[in-house]
Amino acid sequence: MLLIIIIAGVLLRCFRLSFQSYWFDEVMSIRHVLEGDFFGFLAHGFGGDPPLYEFLLYFWIKIFGQSEAPVRALSVIFSAATLPAVYLLAKELFDNKTAVYSTLLLSFSAYHIYYAQEARMYALVGFLAVCSGFFFIKALKTDKKNTWVMYTVTTILAFYAHYSALFVVLAETIIIYLFWRKYREKVFFWISSLSAVLIMSFPWGMVSLFPLFIIPAFIQKNIYLWVPLPSLKAVFDTFVFFTCGSESMLCNLKQRYWLFSKVILMAIILIVLLDLWLIFKQAKLYEKRVEMFFLLLWCFLPVTIVYIISVSVKSIYMVRYVDIAFYPLCIIIAHVLARIRQVFFRIIFLSAYLAPNIIALNYYYHFPVKDPTMRDTAHFLKLELALNDNILVSNLYAMRVLAYYCPGVSKHIRGFTPKAVSDIINHGGDFWLITNIDGKQLIEVLERDGLIGPDFNNIYQQIEMKQIEGTKIIRFKTTAGRFNTIQQR
Repeated sequence: MLLIIIIAGVLLRCFRLSFQSYWFDEVMSIRHVLEGDFFGFLAHGFGGDPPLYEFLLYFWIKIFGQSEAPVRALSVIFSAATLPAVYLLAKELFDNKTAVYSTLLLSFSAYHIYYAQEARMYALVGFLAVCSGFFFIKALKTDKKNTWVMYTVTTILAFYAHYSALFVVLAETIIIYLFWRKYREKVFFWISSLSAVLIMSFPWGMVSLFPLFIIPAFIQKNIYLWVPLPSLKAVFDTFVFFTCGSESMLCNLKQRYWLFSKVILMAIILIVLLDLWLIFKQAKLYEKRVEMFFLLLWCFLPVTIVYIISVSVKSIYMVRYVDIAFYPLCIIIAHVLARIRQVFFRIIFLSAYLAPNIIALNYYYHFPVKDPTMRDTAHFLKLELALNDNILVSNLYAMRVLAYYCPGVSKHIRGFTPKAVSDIINHGGDFWLITNIDGKQLIEVLERDGLIGPDFNNIYQQIEMKQIEGTKIIRFKTTAGRFNTIQQR
């Protein structure tokens, strides 16, 4: 049964792997690998981001190329490897039944499958964090030094995959502190492992984490300006995404599905709270308290700390920045499922969890949810563009994605700024505008704000060539009076 569940999970992660277009973050990861001196960029701190995923991606792309399916296959491997890793962790924490249910919930999780098919580090850090948790629990139960070594290695790698792995280390540290009497014989090994993690993380912290992330984000406060201030509703929605599908999936579905997902989550929360109350109440379940407390810390520390930082210091709250909390939540729900004695109620509970995930996955496999317009726009432009046509894009993020999909003309792609328009007019060229608002309204706003001259409409004629969902492709072609207008200017 476990093998069937894992095979099903792997197939779901491989299905239609190239259907979704790359979006901005994926393009930036690939650009880091392909452009310039990669190892020089790595030595200078990698812009503040942890480097492990891009380091692996560098060699992966050299071997398999840079199209969607082979690039995302790297994340698929780590996501698929997380399935048996979660099984081992849940079995070490509780029992085999909980472990099987944990693997089942993770295999069909729309949230996990979404990031399995994304060329970013999230599948990698999830796998390493689960491995870190597994070796931590196993080390506490055994006297094998090799287990502490494996814990140290996976924790260091998790830090270099994404900084959210520090929340797992924090949860582990709190467990050792609170239950040090129970684990006093393990304290020396724990301190040794933690010291090794800190020593190995220190160089990157000094080169990148503090100067390129901590100081700009929390002291100078000049990055992450685009992240909105979170509310308590955003925290609740985070767990909706964890249990029912990713943010990009749910935001594209109808409103009634949102309501359905929230009802499902509230029902799961009530059942989980009842189960937790029974665990912490009954004396005979004392041995399970430590394991459950560890999962609760791992689940709620990332969300709580990032939320507090966001509302008090600097807004950085994004669901994907706290998705390290998804894995213990999955095991907690599986543990509740395994403790339901009546088969009928267990089937109802399992169906209630799987139904919204299947709905979200069906939508994800058949409709684009990432950034389909730029890939389709690129295909259209490749057929229509003249050799030296300029392309102006009103959205900076879309511009980077379009430049990736149009490598042959990327040097002609610029942001729609007054300087870019002025340069094109002065050189007497036609251009294309890629925008998600009406072209005429955009020109009127720019003219009203003095960003372009009143003679712009005398120089250019607008021709709307195509509309791809909400993105308009407009060609601005010079009119007969252009040369006279330029001479007058």
